[in-house]
Amino acid sequence: MKKYPKQCIECGNGTYQVLTADYTDTDINGVEIIIPDVEILRCSNCNEELIPAVSLKKISQAVAEANEQLRPED
Repeated sequence: MKKYPKQCIECGNGTYQVLTADYTDTDINGVEIIIPDVEILRCSNCNEELIPAVSLKKISQAVAEANEQLRPED
């Protein structure tokens, strides 16, 4: 089970809901990249979103692959 903060770090009143959605990012050349099925946390009170570390890693890998960069393990 993944551990995430329960209480919103922005407003302090809501709790995070785990959502899976497509994430859109723009690379250094201005090209839009869509990463499917990224786990994000959204506050039930203020709708502030938090991206967990595991999702950031997935986003970074997708951007690197889209730009044909070597990953650290390569």
